[in-house]
Amino acid sequence: MDFNRRVKLIKQTISYGNLREEIITETFSEVYAQVTSITQTEWFSAGKNGIQAQYKATVYSFEYDNEPIVEIDGQRLSVYRTYNVPKQDLIELYLETKGGTE
Repeated sequence: MDFNRRVKLIKQTISYGNLREEIITETFSEVYAQVTSITQTEWFSAGKNGIQAQYKATVYSFEYDNEPIVEIDGQRLSVYRTYNVPKQDLIELYLETKGGTE
């Protein structure tokens, strides 16, 4: 497995200011991943549910902490599902383009 792409795993925390305005704070970690296109079957299956599937990023399980956003080459994508690879310390992140991740 070739983990040659640096990606950002982004977590957002929402807090509220003195005037009850929403303040979004982002934290991220950079990790190496294997980024591939999704299969045609995955693309059709996701599309039936209104998901615009783009990539599959495979990372080490211990590096992923349920971050909902992944940034690849400056493009932000949402994680729409994950898959723990059996008998390996890996997790596959299935990513979609989606409004509101900017």
